[in-house]
Amino acid sequence: MKSMLSRISVSPLVTLLFLLCPQDAQAVAGRIGVHALRLEPRGDVEDLSEASWGGGLDVVVVVPGLQRLVAGALGFEAAKFDSKTIVAKEGPFEFRRELSTDQDFLRFTLGTEIGPHGKGFFQPHVGIRGAVVGHSISSTLTLPDDANPENTITQTEGEDDWGIGYDITLGVNLNYKNTVGGYGGVKYLRSFGLDQPLDFEGEMREIDPEYWEIFFGISLDLNFLEREAEDLEPEREPEPETEEDQWE
Repeated sequence: MKSMLSRISVSPLVTLLFLLCPQDAQAVAGRIGVHALRLEPRGDVEDLSEASWGGGLDVVVVVPGLQRLVAGALGFEAAKFDSKTIVAKEGPFEFRRELSTDQDFLRFTLGTEIGPHGKGFFQPHVGIRGAVVGHSISSTLTLPDDANPENTITQTEGEDDWGIGYDITLGVNLNYKNTVGGYGGVKYLRSFGLDQPLDFEGEMREIDPEYWEIFFGISLDLNFLEREAEDLEPEREPEPETEEDQWE
């Protein structure tokens, strides 16, 4: 276990984190964690994709002072949605159209987390973050001809787009002696200014995706990682004495 944590503590990500943060134990109080997530589409994207699994990374750094109740939070999340096909029928002959959509998204988030970040085991918190959202979506509109499949008409359009958004979190961190912890919770996510390449009319439309997210993961205390890194530093050998030192 200790060797595994030692390898984690010297990873490039943690090395960069400690280069960017002050090397005072109080200043770098916080945690770094990875989590799995489950997303449920809502609103404009509820009919476009099935629920999906994804993953993310969180870095939480406690703001000095303020009784350890406020922390800055930086994160990254990505997910690939399962494709979903919806069918529309019109007219007395039930003229059929099918719309299939594939979408992926990633989010870079920055915000705040409010709640206890001390030595206690049970640490509930509420958070709000702004987000930069990358959204890749591909839509295929099909006009099937059941009598003669060769006459089926298919149109596919794809769009890679960037927008902005926010999320609100209710979560909890289970802190084991300021070393390893587990965390999880629920989020509401909203994005703005994204496009769906095709709708049933074969035209592009603007969408504001919404999602409910459930997440759970494991975290490591930043001070614990710092101590592990210090333990790995080789001890400096004393410099050999010079002849002048010997006579003194």
